[in-house]
Amino acid sequence: AKLKEASSKFDEASKVDTKDKFKEYLTAKASEMGKRSEYMTAMKENCQAFIDGKDIGDLNTRITANKSKVEALDKEATTFGDKAKKIQDENKDIFKK
Repeated sequence: AKLKEASSKFDEASKVDTKDKFKEYLTAKASEMGKRSEYMTAMKENCQAFIDGKDIGDLNTRITANKSKVEALDKEATTFGDKAKKIQDENKDIFKK
């Protein structure tokens, strides 16, 4: 829920009248947080499979079925995070610490 909220705030901030690179950064961060939220939901499905599992075979089937989804979401989130970091590194004048 918090990641989804963060995604929404980054998205909202990206719509303000500001420098294009900063908007691009905010859009990338919004996308990253959105994917992280989806990732956490998918990981909760694995936990639920453990709770609901009838036996080890059922548990293994459910987790294996969810594995590619979890991996894809993690990869997408990391890609967006890396993009935001690159923008930040290349535009240090905009991102003062």
